[in-house]
Amino acid sequence: RTPFRALAMKPFTIWFTGVPGSGKTVLSKLLTSHLRSNGIACAMLDGYDIRKRTGDLLGFAASARKVHAVYCAVAAAVLNDSGICVSASFVSPSRDSREEARRIVGDERFFEVYLTCKADLAKARAPNPAWVGIHVSYEESRQADLQLDTTDDKPERSVELVLEMLQERRAI
Repeated sequence: RTPFRALAMKPFTIWFTGVPGSGKTVLSKLLTSHLRSNGIACAMLDGYDIRKRTGDLLGFAASARKVHAVYCAVAAAVLNDSGICVSASFVSPSRDSREEARRIVGDERFFEVYLTCKADLAKARAPNPAWVGIHVSYEESRQADLQLDTTDDKPERSVELVLEMLQERRAI
């Protein structure tokens, strides 16, 4: 007998994406906590955390960002293959990198959640304000499973909307 419901369901990856400071990490943490408290095995992968742990191994050039997204998508796929859901938070500014992440994880278990907010608020929220200038332009999502404007919504409300989407898609 397992304490996790993950064995009775198909694991999935929620890929929070958006500019630095749009709320990706906050929502990912809240979602991870909610899923775990409801008996669903869930791991969190966060771009800022991964970069802190790996230092400047890859850098921020466009090609390095794509490699970073691919490695993180592979990690998410491996976790999903092991029966663990993933709540991922990555800027992944290019559409190509997000599409590649979807391909690696698998379209049937990949849910892109695109976060938007006002630029001045994103800059104020960014964990490292210098990163806002490092990131080149963000290519708006055309394939998001859900788009949320985090300018005014409370994080808890945004997570409720993610959970509703997961329920509608019969992921949970």
